Amino acid sequence: MKPYGVPNMTWTLTRQKAAIFSVLCVVLAGNVLFAQGKGHGVEVRAVSASLPDTKPGNIVAASFLITNKTDREEEFSEALSLPANWQAVNPPTTFLTLVPQEQRVRIIAFLVPAGTAAATYDVTYSVRSQRDYGIQDTDTVQVAILPVSKNVLVVEEKPDAVIAGDEYRVTARLVNQGNSEAGVSL
Repeated sequence: MKPYGVPNMTWTLTRQKAAIFSVLCVVLAGNVLFAQGKGHGVEVRAVSASLPDTKPGNIVAASFLITNKTDREEEFSEALSLPANWQAVNPPTTFLTLVPQEQRVRIIAFLVPAGTAAATYDVTYSVRSQRDYGIQDTDTVQVAILPVSKNVLVVEEKPDAVIAGDEYRVTARLVNQGNSEAGVSL
């Protein structure tokens, strides 16, 4: 008794069919392996040595090398992805034109806002061809923001004059103006 819905099939494979099948498998496997490489037609690579750790409120610069890997002149649009509230000091240009195999270094500078918390942040630079959106690449650098300790004691209420030996009341507020937690005791 045959299981329901399973036809009786036999496969015959000749040498010619086996050879064609093997070639087809190799070609398809090669396409799958190489289809998702970094960048297609253009390469973007961060060339800054490592970015220095920085404090909030500073300007940081990073450099990227762009290489046109196509065999024709390409016009690329540039984009810079920064964390929230960060500002580009010299934003990327609207278009960048490169002839075949030409390389160009782009220096990108950005301002880390004063209130940025101590952590590591990603900054991504990307280019994309205007002719063929499939020709694009990106690279990311990491920026480490150092912890800053700055505690300020602000006097809110106090008497205008005091007499030695008398008691008086002072109200003060302790403000953490740094970018990380600070344990304090008064």
